[in-house]
Amino acid sequence: MKFPYPTRGLTSVFQGGGSGGMGAAAMVYSDDTPALIKALAWASKAIYGARVQICNGVADEVEINAALAAIAAVGGTVLLSEGTFHIANPVIVPGNNIMLRGLGLGTIIDGDLLATGEHGIVVSAMAGVWLRDFAIQTEDGGGKVCHCIFVEDGADRFKVSHVDVLASDSDGVHVEGTTITGGDVRNCRFRSVDGRGIYAGIDAGEVLNWLRVTGCDFSLCGSHGIMFDTGSDGYYTCVIESNIMNAVLGDCIHLFDAHGCEIVGNVLVDNAVDGIRVQDGATNLLIRGNYCYSCGADGIRLVANNDNCILDGNRCRDNTANGINNVAATSDKCIITSNQLLGNGGANLIDAGTETMTAHNITV
Repeated sequence: MKFPYPTRGLTSVFQGGGSGGMGAAAMVYSDDTPALIKALAWASKAIYGARVQICNGVADEVEINAALAAIAAVGGTVLLSEGTFHIANPVIVPGNNIMLRGLGLGTIIDGDLLATGEHGIVVSAMAGVWLRDFAIQTEDGGGKVCHCIFVEDGADRFKVSHVDVLASDSDGVHVEGTTITGGDVRNCRFRSVDGRGIYAGIDAGEVLNWLRVTGCDFSLCGSHGIMFDTGSDGYYTCVIESNIMNAVLGDCIHLFDAHGCEIVGNVLVDNAVDGIRVQDGATNLLIRGNYCYSCGADGIRLVANNDNCILDGNRCRDNTANGINNVAATSDKCIITSNQLLGNGGANLIDAGTETMTAHNITV
């Protein structure tokens, strides 16, 4: 492949080739690209047609969607220049194996003008889509329910990486609909999100498999940091690892119906409710090495019907209520071991479960 990733949107002539063996390549320039570079872009467009798009700062989704459509049949990469792209309607990924890539924080997708119920980027029933290296926002506090990134209905193997959610008029990344197998959200930042940082609400009778959330930073979320909602047939073998959450107004991590999932090595500090909350039929969870500090309720809370879970090596300190709270006798055969539970406002450890084992916990 010959497709240079330029500074400030500058690209020379490129010859085919996408990313990772995918088909074509396309380039979209923002309206605030410098005049000289924009002139070169127009010259390139004369050669490459729809694979080169130049925005005018009004409804820039038209040009982005045109570039995506130009490579939809074979997959590939659409590269966004530095600058701000003002969208009035969603950017819709139209094919499989497409990467939409910016040039880092200098590439901003601004969705303040979206109507209620419209979302910044939509990935629906397309597999192998990768969104990376840009910042995005929808109108903060507008009450419109405009998610920044919306993924649904069999969008298998989706990836979101190195994306900064600057503000969102609901969720940062929202996943719903029919069964999805394979997802990866990593090294993203969620700032000033009115709803949840990452939300999954799969349909009844459907499942979400193998979603991995790693290395993300959440702050100022209006609701939960990460939530797997009730109503589906479950969330299987998902991993939530090495994330940082601060100033989240709901639970940091709230999971329903999770099975064989891992919650490992997360730092959850100064949040309004529980650090980690698990309920309604979770089985075989591993909750290990998390730091839950100064949360407004429990550090870790198992609510009901959670079986065969392991809580190992967590640190729960100075939380308003309890350190670890295994609330109900309907949670069976859990192991709670080697946790540090210090200075919590209620009890350091409550275990009401059936046939549970508690051992080697430090409670002060």
